[in-house]
Amino acid sequence: MLDLELQARLFPEGLIVVHFDGVLDAHSADQAERMVRDLFDEGFHRLAFDLSKLRTLTSAGAGVLIGGIAIAQEAGGDLALVRPTAHVRQILDLLGLSTVFHICDDTDRALGYLRRLPSRRSWPIQRSATPGA
Repeated sequence: MLDLELQARLFPEGLIVVHFDGVLDAHSADQAERMVRDLFDEGFHRLAFDLSKLRTLTSAGAGVLIGGIAIAQEAGGDLALVRPTAHVRQILDLLGLSTVFHICDDTDRALGYLRRLPSRRSWPIQRSATPGA
C-alpha cells in the first residue's frame, strides 16, 4: 500500500487542485515533490492542495509545501491549502506555516482566491505532438 495517494484535478482558467490522501513524510515527499514540479513545468502556478485526507505531515512533507508556495509565488501565482485535518493544522500552526499559506474551508473558496490572481497563459493547454516543439 502506498503511503500517499495524489490526484490532480484541472479546473477552468488553469487552476489545479491536488488531493492528498495518506501520509506526507520523508518516504512520500519525493513523490509529492515530483508531481508538484511537473505541474509547475507544465505552466500551472495557481494550485490548491486539498489536505482533508492527509493523516500526517512531517518536516519533510512541510518542505514540499514550502517549496511549492515559493515556486508558485515566484511565478506570480500562489498555493492555497484546503481543509487540513485537525492534526495537520496543529502541525502547520506549530511550524508557523498557518500564517504563510492561504487556508480555506472548502475548494470553492480556494478556487475563488486563486482566480483573483493573474493567469499567465490561456486555457486549455495545447500540447505539442513533437517533444520540444
